[in-house]
Amino acid sequence: MTRLGSVMALCACLMLSGPAATTASGGEQRVVVPHQDPDAAPLYRYKPKRLVLPAYGDADVVLSRLKWRHWGEAIARATGRLRAGDPDNGYTTTTVRVTLRGLRRTGCGDVTRRQYTRAVVRDAPILGGTATFSPLLIC
Repeated sequence: MTRLGSVMALCACLMLSGPAATTASGGEQRVVVPHQDPDAAPLYRYKPKRLVLPAYGDADVVLSRLKWRHWGEAIARATGRLRAGDPDNGYTTTTVRVTLRGLRRTGCGDVTRRQYTRAVVRDAPILGGTATFSPLLIC
């Protein structure tokens, strides 16, 4: 087999290995999670190191130093730091475990995204031990 034949065979195998989700521009679509920063327009983040979740009661919830495992799979897990509280009563920072699940194809208008729709934060005494944020949707 010639070198050109080998390259063409490899390309054919890659094309047959399964369909990839693509964006309108033809690039691969990444799995994202909504980032709900009150000081900015809502954004979608890919494997974020910092993530703002919706307020939990009166507490602002900010996750930072996130280290992800299994991103893009049905369940993504991370460890990181939680900063929760409010300006009147102060803030608490602690190490937490985060689980994202509910991977769905969602969209607003002509834009479709694969995104996580549920977050669970564990080991967070300020949030009552475990807190669930669902649905995580921006539209």
